[in-house]
Amino acid sequence: MKSCSSLFAFAISFAITIQPVSLAAGYPDSYVTNDILWYKENDSTTCSGSSSNGVSGSDNQEKIWGYLRNAGLSAEQTAGVMANIQAESGFSPTRHEVGQGWGSGGWGLAQWTFGRRTLIANKIPSELKKYYSQEYGGAPNDKGMVDSIPVEDNDKLLIFELEYLVQEGTERPVTACGFGTASNSWGFFKTLETVDDATVFWHDDFEKSAMTKDEVKNIRGTAAQKIYERFNGTGGSGGGCSSSSGGGDFIGYVKRYAWPENKGSYR
Repeated sequence: MKSCSSLFAFAISFAITIQPVSLAAGYPDSYVTNDILWYKENDSTTCSGSSSNGVSGSDNQEKIWGYLRNAGLSAEQTAGVMANIQAESGFSPTRHEVGQGWGSGGWGLAQWTFGRRTLIANKIPSELKKYYSQEYGGAPNDKGMVDSIPVEDNDKLLIFELEYLVQEGTERPVTACGFGTASNSWGFFKTLETVDDATVFWHDDFEKSAMTKDEVKNIRGTAAQKIYERFNGTGGSGGGCSSSSGGGDFIGYVKRYAWPENKGSYR
């Protein structure tokens, strides 16, 4: 009986492999266009070639690391971005620049200023607009969070700002001196290989503080190395599979049909 079941499981796998998933009955068009490879109605299990655009972790540092890794950055590049975010906002998505009146100076994870601040402020989702306020602009706790902001809203703010940060990078040319004139800053950034290069480029191209190159290397570069050492090898993979329902993953789904006597083992 088990040999027949094994053959059946192989047949299911082979049939799904050779049949384009876009032809499966009830397969959503949005899944096809987003390169989602497995779909089962009423099951949240999906396999995709891109990030799920979510965040997870015990603190904002871990959440940002996972998001940026899933956005396609290497561990070295992610550490470089995060060291700059740490210096600018302490990982708080509502941080307001110290010593500046409301509406002036920087705001958010990357401390967007002047016209760039106006642009991102105008795009804040209506449900999160209330957090664009001096009330939430103070220093965060050691998790990068503001105690008066619910975790769910903190995460929504992170996702919004990180999505904006990535989009902004893809739509602007390189402006940092000594790095050429590529038309896509984000694309060029993804070619950098070391923590130091990523840290310096992100500072010079995106943040543009008054720090010298040596100061950036010594201060932000040191922070970037610590971030790299903490998170390298964890979180974020540029895509993959996830599941949060009883349906389980695809392999488990096939096993439940191939070995019905062990059905409970694969739930």
